[in-house]
Amino acid sequence: MDTQTSTITRRELLRKGALVGGAVLWVTPVVQVVGMGRAYAKDVSPNCTRFCLKWETDDNDETLESTCVNSNAPHAYPVWTNIWVALGDGEGNVLTCPGDGVNSATTISDKFVVYGSQSVGFWIAFPNDIKLADLTDVGQASVGAKCGNSKVTFDLSLEDDPCFEDSLGDAFQRIHITGCGTGQDISHIELIIDWCP
Repeated sequence: MDTQTSTITRRELLRKGALVGGAVLWVTPVVQVVGMGRAYAKDVSPNCTRFCLKWETDDNDETLESTCVNSNAPHAYPVWTNIWVALGDGEGNVLTCPGDGVNSATTISDKFVVYGSQSVGFWIAFPNDIKLADLTDVGQASVGAKCGNSKVTFDLSLEDDPCFEDSLGDAFQRIHITGCGTGQDISHIELIIDWCP
């Protein structure tokens, strides 16, 4: 007596075993990927550049100016000098510059106006072609401040600035850093922004 052994694959067994009452049930393999999140922030839009900047109160001074192009503005706070530096990657930083960020202030620092004081906080005004970077993918804010040893981040919305405008007469937008809430003065402010000229 000749016996022939035939082999059947697991897939064929599942396919044949799934024939029930004339209905065909086909189970396809499922591949699950775990822990493959992106290690960087949302991509910068085309024609935009991401910058990582720092403004330190010790390196800047209140000026005598309290220029406001709008005479109906609700305030006349002092304007500060505008010395911005690269965020760098120092231990004292609040924010981390993402991999696609330019760690330099050379080509962008003249776009900002900083006004206010330690008691009321600082407003940072800038033209509409600058936006706060969207870093939600990496769970990081785009605005931070340091007060003593305290590191504080801010989730801020942009608003129209009542005082400053660009050379074409378009209003600047601004953010307001209210202070750290720790009773200590702000030593520096950090920004990660996207500039799309």
